[in-house]
Amino acid sequence: MFATEKTLKDAPIKLKGIRVKHSCGFVNKAACKKFIMGYAKESRHHTFSRLDPAIYDELNGVLRKHMRSIVARNPSFGKTIR
Repeated sequence: MFATEKTLKDAPIKLKGIRVKHSCGFVNKAACKKFIMGYAKESRHHTFSRLDPAIYDELNGVLRKHMRSIVARNPSFGKTIR
């Protein structure tokens, strides 16, 4: 099987010295669930009691994309990513 551009972009990043759980990546599951459930309670008439595990994968993907854009918009000199 040949790796496509999409699979290369979405491949997990191995960072030295940083442990990333396989199931949820960079996302804190408890904090995300607390925020989503609280927002749903305030903004929706119907109350929800569970989150689909795919939500965490989606949030992790969005976060990875945003982190890549942060790195890409910085110049190639200096020491600080802003």
